[in-house]
Amino acid sequence: MDIEKILRIILAVSALLSVGAGAAARASLSKSARTALIALVAIWCVAALGAGIAFQAKIGPIVIAEGIFLAFGPAVGVVGGSLASSTGKNLKAAWPVALVLIVADLGAFYALNHKVADLAETMGLTRPKVAAESSEQKGCADNLKALYFAFDKYAESNGSLPPAEKWMENDEIASRVQKNEWFHCPQVSNQHDDKFGYAYNEALANKQLNGKKLSEMPDAAHTPLVYDSSTLPGSAHDAVKSLPTSGRHSGHNNVLYCDGHVEALAPGADPGKGK
Repeated sequence: MDIEKILRIILAVSALLSVGAGAAARASLSKSARTALIALVAIWCVAALGAGIAFQAKIGPIVIAEGIFLAFGPAVGVVGGSLASSTGKNLKAAWPVALVLIVADLGAFYALNHKVADLAETMGLTRPKVAAESSEQKGCADNLKALYFAFDKYAESNGSLPPAEKWMENDEIASRVQKNEWFHCPQVSNQHDDKFGYAYNEALANKQLNGKKLSEMPDAAHTPLVYDSSTLPGSAHDAVKSLPTSGRHSGHNNVLYCDGHVEALAPGADPGKGK
């Protein structure tokens, strides 16, 4: 089952819990039943927010937003239902208002699902790992997969790849990279300094894709896109000539190819051969 389907199931559960909890809160519940209902909703809220925090390091702040949306619906349901159950006439409208807020909240969650699924897929979170990686290599590879998502969406929107000059500052690239740290190779940077360590293959700058996806361009699996570079300032670009001579990650350099896979190459290996 892919991640987007899982998110839809979670959405359905949240919708049922939101409406069900609100309806139950409107009913005449005993004190113990009301306490149990509030505890159930509180557990759901903590789980939703906790999941967002747990996955944000991998996928980015977008999953924090998803966690907040999941927590908000049931909480509003309970509050709205409780207010509507009171005897005050002015509070009878609380339940319809709560329903509107729940629909808007869960709609916002749904709107983000596809982007979250795209990020997870691009970064390999939905595919089994075929080999163990050192922590530094894994961090760099994940960064490159996040950059691939940005390049892929840029190509989809523009029908071409971005120019090489100031590519890290390109609004359409930067806006799709959820965390600025992902522009920095963790082996050469503390992820908050002016060292980046990635270069863009300038042979691809402004390349027209003629209606094809980035992964469908000719020889995509053998065409380097972004890679470890000995040129450390931001927005480095060259003709794949700056790969570190000693190998940055346990004697290898990471290269991101146009089909989205990342390969660890030994120094001197031909980056144009790929897998």
